[in-house]
Amino acid sequence: MTKLLLNIGVLILVAGPILCFSQAPRPISEFRLKPTDLLKTRPDTEIKDLRVTIPDEALPLGRVLYRLAFQTGIPIGLEIADSDEREAFEYDPELLLIASGDRAGWVVAGDTMGWKSEPIRSFSLKADRSRFEDVLDDLVAQMETYRWEIKDGVVNILPKHRKSKLIEEFLETKIRNFKFAKGTSIKRLLDPMYELTELEKFSIAPAIGGRFGEDKFTLSEDVEFSNITVKELLNRLSKINMCGWIVSSEKTKDAEKIWVGI
Repeated sequence: MTKLLLNIGVLILVAGPILCFSQAPRPISEFRLKPTDLLKTRPDTEIKDLRVTIPDEALPLGRVLYRLAFQTGIPIGLEIADSDEREAFEYDPELLLIASGDRAGWVVAGDTMGWKSEPIRSFSLKADRSRFEDVLDDLVAQMETYRWEIKDGVVNILPKHRKSKLIEEFLETKIRNFKFAKGTSIKRLLDPMYELTELEKFSIAPAIGGRFGEDKFTLSEDVEFSNITVKELLNRLSKINMCGWIVSSEKTKDAEKIWVGI
C-alpha cells in the first residue's frame, strides 16, 4: 500500500472459504517500515484525482474501504455514528499479511476478511478508473448520514451530525506526548494510548483483532508526536500502518465504552 515497500506485478491466486481477494496481492521483500517516509502528506487535490477501479458487486463496508485504501495507498479513517450498529459498519484497518503458498515469502492482500456470510448492510461501487473523489461521494451517498473529508493526507469518513459528546471529547482531547521505539511492531502502535493520563477518564477497548503474520512489520526508527489531538494522532498512525483507523462507542448499563482500532 506504499511505494516504499510494496510492488505491484505478481498475481497470486488464493482460494478458500475464509479469505477472498479481489485484487492482486503484493509481494513483500522488506518488513522494516520507515515512518519518516510514510508520514509524508500528499496534496488534497492529488488524492482526490487518484484513479480507482472497483467491480460492481455488493460488499460490506469494511471490504469496500479496505479495497479503496489498498488500491490508492491512502489510509481511511471511519467514525461510526452512535446511532448505528458497529456490526453494520465493520472495518478492520490492518494490513492483511499472509504466507504466499507455493511461493517463498509473504504478500499483502487487497481485500479483507469477512466475519459474516450475510452482512447487515452492503454497498456497491462501480468504478472504472474513476476519480477517487467521485467514488467517495458515491459511497457516502449510500451511507446516507455520513460525509468524507481529507485530513493530514488521510480520508476521514464521519457522521454528518455527531451526537456522541463522548466521541467528540475523545477525538479532540489533546495529547502532550506519544511515542514508541524503533523496532516496535505496527500491531503495537496503539499500546501507548492505554497508558496516557489524558485519556484515563475514557473506557477504551481495541476494536479489532490480530491478523496472522502482521507483527512482522516493525519500525526502523523512533517515533514521537507532541501536542496532538487524538484524531490527528489516529491519522498519523494510520499512515504508518498503511490502512486506516476506526472509532465507535457503545453504551452499557454501567458506562459508555469507546472502541478504537488501527
